[in-house]
Amino acid sequence: MVENEADSNLDEKVNNLIEKLKSNDLETRQEAAWNLKVLAEDKNKEVEVAIPDLINTMQDDDWAVRKLSILALGELNVNKKIPTIIDFLRNDIESEVRVGAAEALGQLKAEEAVPHLIKALDDSSNMVRQVSMWSLGLIGEKAKEAVPKIIEFLLKPEDIEITQISNLAAWSLGEIGDKRAIEPLTNALNKAAYHEKKFTIAYSLALIEDGKGEGFTELIRMKENYELADSDLKLFEKLLNKLG
Repeated sequence: MVENEADSNLDEKVNNLIEKLKSNDLETRQEAAWNLKVLAEDKNKEVEVAIPDLINTMQDDDWAVRKLSILALGELNVNKKIPTIIDFLRNDIESEVRVGAAEALGQLKAEEAVPHLIKALDDSSNMVRQVSMWSLGLIGEKAKEAVPKIIEFLLKPEDIEITQISNLAAWSLGEIGDKRAIEPLTNALNKAAYHEKKFTIAYSLALIEDGKGEGFTELIRMKENYELADSDLKLFEKLLNKLG
């Protein structure tokens, strides 16, 4: 009975948000789009009724409403709108909307978006570049076309601007799992100047090499020398379970 009441309350909440999404007041639309995105992230199926309205508000004049609507649709796995989301990634004048589009395409694991995410790695916005790199990793082995471009970012000299995307490049290569990445990852491991990148590279190498190469050896060394943070140790245990 309590569960049914909760479901009923959520249905009512979603319907109220849909009405607010149609408001002429900008702040009301922004708040509604934000809350629908949050509900979608929590995998509440009741939000699916809002899909047609979220599709409409992807075209809103306000960039925040556009971005939040795109992100919600990505969480709701609305695959039929992938071509439209790709168009936002390619053409929206607001970098925040392009960021949202890149993120949604990763959540949707949109294989057809890979060439466009590769191009987005040269976007004028650093955040668009970072999120596009992350999304290519989420798409995984179906993003093998991106490996040469990702390796370019992995091997760029480290500075403040490139550090985060270089780290994401190392992570993405591990998630894609293409053996072409073994040599450049090994070279990058030997040159890595700080802990986070060294761990990420070693972890990705261990994934690609199935725990039989320099990456896994480096992870063992780091563990034995108490160099792994709690979050690193959790990932290491996950890796051990995966490798059997």
